[in-house]
Amino acid sequence: MTKMQDDPLFSIILVAYDVSKYIEKAILSVLNSSFDSWELIIIDDGSKDGTYEICQSYEYLSKVNVYQMSRIGLGSARNLALKKATGRYILFLDGDDRVDENIMNHLHLKIKLNEYDLLSFQWQTENNDTGVIVNTLNPETTIAVWNKCYRRQWLNDHGIVFLEDVYYEDVYFTLEVVHGGPKSITIPHLGYVYTKRKQSITHMPFQTKNARDTLTVFQHLSCQLTKFNSDFERSYIVDFWWRHLLLMLNADKLDGKDFLLKAMIDTYVSSGLDLLNDGPYKNTSFIMKFKCMDLLLRRGWYAGAANINLFADFVHTLITKIKF
Repeated sequence: MTKMQDDPLFSIILVAYDVSKYIEKAILSVLNSSFDSWELIIIDDGSKDGTYEICQSYEYLSKVNVYQMSRIGLGSARNLALKKATGRYILFLDGDDRVDENIMNHLHLKIKLNEYDLLSFQWQTENNDTGVIVNTLNPETTIAVWNKCYRRQWLNDHGIVFLEDVYYEDVYFTLEVVHGGPKSITIPHLGYVYTKRKQSITHMPFQTKNARDTLTVFQHLSCQLTKFNSDFERSYIVDFWWRHLLLMLNADKLDGKDFLLKAMIDTYVSSGLDLLNDGPYKNTSFIMKFKCMDLLLRRGWYAGAANINLFADFVHTLITKIKF
């Protein structure tokens, strides 16, 4: 049951599944915050390793609400938490990561000056095997949702929710946010620590589920290209296509691999995207694209005769631009 309290400024949404080694650090990173107007909404998605019991041990706190679901998936769990949230602003936290104790203070200072719809902040990656922390990429072009703060009413007004029952649910959500034209700002503060571990969805072996969900998400995105038409949006969609096509090509065990590859390429061709002019590497490195093309050609898989000329022209263009 949701506890009665004054509406907080921030709702922190934490979805967890089998992260018993990390979940307490994630929870404590919120509890130790130097800012006090927040609620923590925890959705345990059917954990079997004691994660739920650890979460439950903090439910006595008035600001913490814990819900147990049965493998509904990350997108569905986040959508459920969004419905339960009462804060003016939304933050997302993964169960194996941590938030900085001062990030809500920094966000609050900006929100007091202007009611921003989207606030992005810096983040770091911590390697779980070595403990080494490395600095972030550009927070403005990070597709993940956990280095951003969203005005809840703005999300509701634009009808922005997560895709459900698929991996890569962040992709569509973030592009929907960008397309909505939010009043935004980037804060030069390290507000989040992302834990890189082999067992996470991002770093697990690329299998049939990943491949099918990649195709589903890309088809969904390609159908929205008349809407997603900014340079950033188109660039990211092309990058998503190239990276995941390469993962498909390199995957050892995929059910229906040829079908998935052909569907990915056919969907790309029919989308009207431009490999050269929409891609994020048009002015920098073509190595990833060249490697992908090389794999396609070496394996003798040509995506149908209708597309051979398109790929031949593209490979020729790459070869003329790469400096060996």
